Amino acid sequence: MKNIICYVDGENKANLTHFKPYNNVRYLVFLGKSQKDKIKSEQGVKLKKIRCESDEKQFLDCKLIEYFLNRRNTKNTIHYIVSEDGGYDKYISYVNALNGDISCRIKNFENF
Repeated sequence: MKNIICYVDGENKANLTHFKPYNNVRYLVFLGKSQKDKIKSEQGVKLKKIRCESDEKQFLDCKLIEYFLNRRNTKNTIHYIVSEDGGYDKYISYVNALNGDISCRIKNFENF
Protein backbone atom coordinates (compact mmCIF):
# COMPACT_ATOMS: atom_id res chain seq x y z
CA MET A 1 0.00 0.00 0.00
CA LYS A 2 1.33 3.43 -0.93
CA ASN A 3 1.72 6.28 1.54
CA ILE A 4 -0.09 9.53 0.81
CA ILE A 5 1.06 13.05 1.66
CA CYS A 6 -1.56 15.80 1.32
CA TYR A 7 -0.19 19.35 1.07
CA VAL A 8 -3.18 21.50 2.02
CA ASP A 9 -3.26 25.13 0.86
CA GLY A 10 -5.08 26.66 3.84
CA GLU A 11 -5.67 29.95 2.04
CA ASN A 12 -7.46 28.38 -0.91
CA LYS A 13 -9.18 25.65 1.06
CA ALA A 14 -10.09 27.75 4.11
CA ASN A 15 -13.36 25.85 4.53
CA LEU A 16 -11.35 22.67 5.11
CA THR A 17 -11.22 22.49 8.91
CA HIS A 18 -11.80 18.84 9.85
CA PHE A 19 -9.46 15.97 9.11
CA LYS A 20 -10.28 12.30 9.46
CA PRO A 21 -7.75 9.50 9.82
CA TYR A 22 -7.08 7.38 6.77
CA ASN A 23 -4.50 4.61 6.55
CA ASN A 24 -1.10 5.84 5.39
CA VAL A 25 -2.23 9.48 4.97
CA ARG A 26 -0.22 12.41 6.34
CA TYR A 27 -1.48 16.00 6.13
CA LEU A 28 0.72 19.09 5.90
CA VAL A 29 -1.59 22.10 6.37
CA PHE A 30 -0.15 25.48 5.36
CA LEU A 31 -1.73 28.47 7.11
CA GLY A 32 -1.26 32.16 6.29
CA LYS A 33 0.18 34.62 8.81
CA SER A 34 -3.15 36.17 9.85
CA GLN A 35 -5.32 33.14 9.13
CA LYS A 36 -7.29 31.79 12.10
CA ASP A 37 -6.48 28.22 13.04
CA LYS A 38 -9.81 26.40 12.98
CA ILE A 39 -8.26 23.01 12.20
CA LYS A 40 -9.69 20.03 14.05
CA SER A 41 -8.61 16.44 13.66
CA GLU A 42 -9.76 13.12 14.98
CA GLN A 43 -7.53 10.87 17.03
CA GLY A 44 -4.99 9.04 14.90
CA VAL A 45 -4.67 11.75 12.23
CA LYS A 46 -1.11 12.47 11.11
CA LEU A 47 -1.27 16.24 10.73
CA LYS A 48 1.33 18.99 10.85
CA LYS A 49 0.37 22.68 10.75
CA ILE A 50 2.87 24.96 9.05
CA ARG A 51 2.37 28.65 9.77
CA CYS A 52 3.74 30.92 7.02
CA GLU A 53 4.91 34.05 8.85
CA SER A 54 5.33 36.57 6.05
CA ASP A 55 3.34 39.36 4.44
CA GLU A 56 4.93 38.65 1.05
CA LYS A 57 2.47 37.83 -1.69
CA GLN A 58 2.52 34.13 -2.65
CA PHE A 59 4.72 33.22 0.36
CA LEU A 60 2.41 30.39 1.45
CA ASP A 61 2.37 28.98 -2.10
CA CYS A 62 6.18 29.07 -2.25
CA LYS A 63 6.49 27.37 1.15
CA LEU A 64 4.07 24.62 0.09
CA ILE A 65 6.03 24.05 -3.13
CA GLU A 66 9.30 23.95 -1.17
CA TYR A 67 7.94 21.12 1.01
CA PHE A 68 6.49 19.38 -2.04
CA LEU A 69 9.73 19.50 -4.04
CA ASN A 70 11.85 18.41 -1.06
CA ARG A 71 9.70 15.29 -0.63
CA ARG A 72 9.26 14.40 -4.29
CA ASN A 73 11.63 11.42 -4.11
CA THR A 74 9.89 9.81 -1.15
CA LYS A 75 9.54 6.18 -2.19
CA ASN A 76 6.20 4.48 -2.48
CA THR A 77 4.30 7.74 -1.93
CA ILE A 78 1.52 9.57 -3.74
CA HIS A 79 1.52 13.35 -3.34
CA TYR A 80 -1.65 15.47 -3.47
CA ILE A 81 -1.75 19.25 -3.43
CA VAL A 82 -5.15 20.10 -2.01
CA SER A 83 -6.07 23.52 -3.41
CA GLU A 84 -8.33 25.29 -5.84
CA ASP A 85 -5.32 27.28 -7.10
CA GLY A 86 -4.40 26.09 -10.60
CA GLY A 87 -0.99 27.73 -10.28
CA TYR A 88 0.41 24.50 -8.83
CA ASP A 89 -0.08 22.61 -12.11
CA LYS A 90 3.32 23.59 -13.56
CA TYR A 91 5.14 22.27 -10.48
CA ILE A 92 3.24 19.02 -10.62
CA SER A 93 4.15 18.61 -14.30
CA TYR A 94 7.80 19.34 -13.44
CA VAL A 95 7.90 16.69 -10.71
CA ASN A 96 6.17 14.12 -12.89
CA ALA A 97 8.73 14.75 -15.64
CA LEU A 98 11.59 14.21 -13.16
CA ASN A 99 10.19 11.09 -11.56
CA GLY A 100 7.36 9.40 -13.40
CA ASP A 101 6.58 6.91 -10.63
CA ILE A 102 5.20 9.61 -8.32
CA SER A 103 1.61 10.68 -8.89
CA CYS A 104 1.04 14.38 -8.23
CA ARG A 105 -2.30 16.03 -8.78
CA ILE A 106 -4.52 18.86 -7.73
CA LYS A 107 -7.24 17.12 -5.79
CA ASN A 108 -10.60 18.33 -4.57
CA PHE A 109 -10.43 17.14 -0.99
CA GLU A 110 -14.14 16.56 -0.65
CA ASN A 111 -13.78 13.72 -3.17
CA PHE A 112 -10.79 12.17 -1.40
